[in-house]
Amino acid sequence: MKTLVAVLLLCALPVLAQDQPAPHKPATQKPLPVSKYLRKVGLLYLQTIEEFSKHCEGLVSDPAAQRECSAAMESWESTFELIEGKVDIELSKSHSEGDARTWTLLKNAQMSKSMYLSGHRLAGIMQTAEGGKAIMDLWVGVYPKCYTYAHETVVDGTYIGDGGCAELVKKATDHKSTK
Repeated sequence: MKTLVAVLLLCALPVLAQDQPAPHKPATQKPLPVSKYLRKVGLLYLQTIEEFSKHCEGLVSDPAAQRECSAAMESWESTFELIEGKVDIELSKSHSEGDARTWTLLKNAQMSKSMYLSGHRLAGIMQTAEGGKAIMDLWVGVYPKCYTYAHETVVDGTYIGDGGCAELVKKATDHKSTK
């Protein structure tokens, strides 16, 4: 019986290893507190990202879905610039050690989703479909990681790291600029 269990475990290890996220360096810094203000704004910021994203859920081949996504993306930048300007002013007076890092994490989540959705829009246009799909492939894994760490940080009120979000953003932007 013990042999059977051992054999089953050995057979399952390669499958289990495939489903595990790539290991990353454990946080070497101490947990940093995040202000109540940034926690509230952070949740609203992430909610705004998700609300905009809903406008781009349709098939890229559907002209109505393309128009809806395009309209949302056209107001994306101005909406987030307005929010970010106000938050930057508030954070310049912040005394919470984790606020600046959390704010960077939130902005990386927003930027990564914006880049992915830009690729989504381009993928729906015949002349730019290949490039759009390449952009989507580049950013598809970045937003979920950034969003997850940003959400956990603002809900918990403690910044413990970005889970590699900044590194993924840098890798994707460096890749884009080298092409």
